[in-house]
Amino acid sequence: MEVDQKGGEESPDSITPAVLEKITALSTKLAKERKKRAIPEGVATVEEIRQFKQKSANTALHATSPAGIQALDIHHDQRRIVTGGNDKHVVISDRESETILQTLKGHTKKITSVLFHSTEDMVFSSSADKTVRIWASEDSCGLSSHPLYFYSWY
Repeated sequence: MEVDQKGGEESPDSITPAVLEKITALSTKLAKERKKRAIPEGVATVEEIRQFKQKSANTALHATSPAGIQALDIHHDQRRIVTGGNDKHVVISDRESETILQTLKGHTKKITSVLFHSTEDMVFSSSADKTVRIWASEDSCGLSSHPLYFYSWY
């Protein structure tokens, strides 16, 4: 990393050569230590990963523009999947039949996180719109949204 300085003067927000030297030395030391770490037991080897095969694919979960799934969770029953996308929607789908069970709309910006509740029929979603929504089942008539708003104070 090079720091441009005019006439040998340092600006108040520049990194001094001494600090830069310390950063570089620490970076080099940490990189060497990382290479020495033992691989934990139970971690798949490269050869095992190469043997992985795709079991299913569902490309019709979210809108193609803007494309992209940002978040995913698998229900404890291993059958249902919830995804959140750039299209602002939360989608619950059936993994086995590869069908959409429900599309949940309400966020105004892309979804950043989704989660199934561990024991209740509920889904949580958060979005770049600074809200968290709790989607709860109401008498088998679908899911309703209960938004929680978060504000930053700075």
